[in-house]
Amino acid sequence: MELEVTRNLIIVGNGFDLAHGLKTSYEDFLFDYFVKSFDKALKSDNGNKTGMYDYKDRLFNFRINSRGYFDNLKNNSKSLNEIKSIVSSNSGWVRIEPLTPFSRDIYNKQGRWVDIEGIFYRQLKIIYENNSIARTKEEKKKLFMRLNEEMNYLKGCLEEYLNLHYKENKPKDLVDDLFFARHLFPEDDRVDHKILSQNHGKHKFYMVNFNYTITANKYRQNKFADSEIQVNYIHGKIKDPQNPIIFGYGDEKDKNYKGIEDLEVDEAFENIKSFGYLQNDNYQNLLGFINGGKFNVVIVGHSCGLSDRTLLSTIFEHPDCEKIRVCYYEKDGWKDFTNKTYQMSRHFDDKKILRERILSPKDYDRIPQYND
Repeated sequence: MELEVTRNLIIVGNGFDLAHGLKTSYEDFLFDYFVKSFDKALKSDNGNKTGMYDYKDRLFNFRINSRGYFDNLKNNSKSLNEIKSIVSSNSGWVRIEPLTPFSRDIYNKQGRWVDIEGIFYRQLKIIYENNSIARTKEEKKKLFMRLNEEMNYLKGCLEEYLNLHYKENKPKDLVDDLFFARHLFPEDDRVDHKILSQNHGKHKFYMVNFNYTITANKYRQNKFADSEIQVNYIHGKIKDPQNPIIFGYGDEKDKNYKGIEDLEVDEAFENIKSFGYLQNDNYQNLLGFINGGKFNVVIVGHSCGLSDRTLLSTIFEHPDCEKIRVCYYEKDGWKDFTNKTYQMSRHFDDKKILRERILSPKDYDRIPQYND
């Protein structure tokens, strides 16, 4: 008797790379970007004229008094918030001056997590809604173009950072069985997992990688899969002209989106993800999988935020999606499972479907970390 094939869609986000020891968060990127910009300022030749060395790019003006102050900044800050704290309390010798509303929003973001894509979309909506800053369609067009230039500049900086960081810091190995075990969706938790693994059938895995790195390639081969795991780099890969990175926003359900469409200003859509998906076959390949029969979903390290709402709601609300397993990050007894379900709820128009499909967390759902 031929064993039934269970189809599993693995959604991989930045938490997956972080679990492998890679510093790939937006905070990591901005920290590196700020430190290197101060170094560029010190290499300029204007310090003797102004008393402050400065370096200005598309988004910020970085000013610092001397190499000694730079060493102090570099040695006493390990995070983005620590840099901002030092700058805030020592404005006489070090400053970061945002040059645009977009960069000001990024710099002033409070808390541990910076959502650059969400900040971009908020600025896009401000241009659309606020007639005091842009009254006519032509004025709005100019501001959309300026915002896109700023976003594209930041996207280029991010790609350079990820490319260099990935070359210098290879991902650590993790136990892949915890991600792709046969007991992903047991009907009864009391069933012995060893018996279940022998009789549960074959598994087909399809990985949708929202990261720009190739860490997911480490998992193409897996003893639980009936064939090599296919990896779909849905948002592109660093330094791959055939699959350029998609960095922007993707929530067509937002209440303002229809109004932006009706404005009929094409420049508003340059960094909307849906149009990036049309540039290659990645999105169509994903649709081919989810339209190919019943499937389960496993989420590993994706925040499920609104910047990917269009794509995620297509998956979560698909009639053939049966169960959704949320792998969680845990530290000092705190799990991010509940917070992720808050984010996921925004992708369901029918909350009954949400309650039916999302599985409660189990011990083996914890995402292993490189430093365990």
